[in-house]
Amino acid sequence: MQTDVKTEAFEYLTDVYPERELQVRLDELGSAGWELITAKWEEYSFGGRTHNQARCIMKRRMLEQARDIFADDIHDESDEFASTLKAIGAS
Repeated sequence: MQTDVKTEAFEYLTDVYPERELQVRLDELGSAGWELITAKWEEYSFGGRTHNQARCIMKRRMLEQARDIFADDIHDESDEFASTLKAIGAS
């Protein structure tokens, strides 16, 4: 008897977002298939004031078919790397 075993594969992303941008960034990444695993709040000083930022770890399920993940065209919606770049913006 043969049993088919299907494994899941994920890709991971880590980044830091200022408090004022966090919800927008999470919404953009979520629309590109990213799921928040954890976020850790950190304080930092800038301009004589204390600010908050979130250090986030995110994951996204990889698609079954093998594809080139390096973007040739940032507007190609079928390219995973391009969609991630578009979601996080040019920061």
